[in-house]
Amino acid sequence: MKMCKCTDCAYCGDKYSFPLPNDKKDLFIDNPLMKHYYCCCGDCNQYEKDITAKNIQDCECFEEV
Repeated sequence: MKMCKCTDCAYCGDKYSFPLPNDKKDLFIDNPLMKHYYCCCGDCNQYEKDITAKNIQDCECFEEV
């Protein structure tokens, strides 16, 4: 997956980008070297959703780095 950044918040966040405690996942159970990433753009309909497996370039709030 090509990493992109949000033009509003400048990054895709992980579990720790949101107030703790939260129910977001940090690492994949079957591959602990891979993190879950979440949309941090409050203007996007993907906000706070897990976007790790999504083609985030399709979101109108994201642009390629």
